[in-house]
Amino acid sequence: MSQRSEATEGSDPRKIFKTKTICPVCHSDLTAIWQIYDIPYFDEVLQFSMICECGYKYADTMIVSEHDPIRYELDVTSSEDLNARVVRSTTSTIKIPELGVTIEPGSAPESFITNIEGVLNRVISAVKTAIIWASESKEIEKVARGEQILKLIDDVKSGKEKITVIIEDPYGNSAILDKKSIEKKKVST
Repeated sequence: MSQRSEATEGSDPRKIFKTKTICPVCHSDLTAIWQIYDIPYFDEVLQFSMICECGYKYADTMIVSEHDPIRYELDVTSSEDLNARVVRSTTSTIKIPELGVTIEPGSAPESFITNIEGVLNRVISAVKTAIIWASESKEIEKVARGEQILKLIDDVKSGKEKITVIIEDPYGNSAILDKKSIEKKKVST
């Protein structure tokens, strides 16, 4: 795919480099930029981006480092716990058993840094979409279950209900950063 690479002028050649490639849309020449950053909680991260004059854009972020498998758990028992920081890599799974929710890496996973409330907002968005699809298919039970999950999330946000948020990462690049969270090293299988 790439025809040649070059270090960006005036930079650490290990940190930034460019490759020439072909746009998958218009087949024009374009430059792909690869840059390594040191980011707290993620260590070394490789950012890849391409922008073509035809409007095509692509960007991805990949965590370069690898650690021992890890599991974090946080009992969310008050609205204050919604502020706990969540660092999620592309290889982690987030579970909220009380909601019946599992967020797995999938085919196009994304890494993010947010808080527990941000994770719940992502769940709300997915559940609302699922409710629309279930409504269109006239799947009444699924609509009711979706509405039940949304109600439970509202109760969690107002401090009326409790949940457990679990994050597991086979490469140890994710975390729940809060004094109440429990970190468990996992044994590789």
